[in-house]
Amino acid sequence: MIGNTQEIKLIVRGDDFGMTQGSLVAFERGFNEGILTCASLLVQAPWFEAAAALSRKNPQWCVGAHLSLVGDWIGYRWRPILPWDKVSSIVDEDGFLFTYPEELFKKKPRIVEMDAELRAQVALARKKGVDIRYLDTHYMGIDGYPGLREVIQKIAKDFHLPISSQMGEKRVSGIYTVPIMQKKERTIKMLEELPPAFGSGWLT
Repeated sequence: MIGNTQEIKLIVRGDDFGMTQGSLVAFERGFNEGILTCASLLVQAPWFEAAAALSRKNPQWCVGAHLSLVGDWIGYRWRPILPWDKVSSIVDEDGFLFTYPEELFKKKPRIVEMDAELRAQVALARKKGVDIRYLDTHYMGIDGYPGLREVIQKIAKDFHLPISSQMGEKRVSGIYTVPIMQKKERTIKMLEELPPAFGSGWLT
């Protein structure tokens, strides 16, 4: 019943939509056959175009923009959406995103360039017909760098979007590091033990 404070509202979010070809299959099955309720789309990722096509095909899916300033996989490099010479403070000498947030932030990236790149990601997703419904961040956190929170909040305001984790949700433990053979059992146990609240979880 709407308004019942004892009702559990569970958000099961899948991150990194579009990172790999295999992720496309996983997200489609998660939405259509599983318990996935939303997906965070990595616009910089190599399989973004295919992920965008799936999102257009399934407008009922809740898809958010997974704002990213890093490419954290060794040997699997990403570039920014904008021409790299326009955002030179957020890339290395070869125009690739840095691997880790600490590596990026150590270089003292310019806020104006981070803002421009993050806006470009949301704009490109919308240009490709994806109904972006929220924002969140990929492996950096909204408070990872001075001024970054304000940048993301302004982007959210300008695009009329909520920010995941900033809407009163209560985060529950994820299962990212749980051995694969134990994930199902751990997930079921976690869900059974949830107290009445608004919840969000990351199930991998």
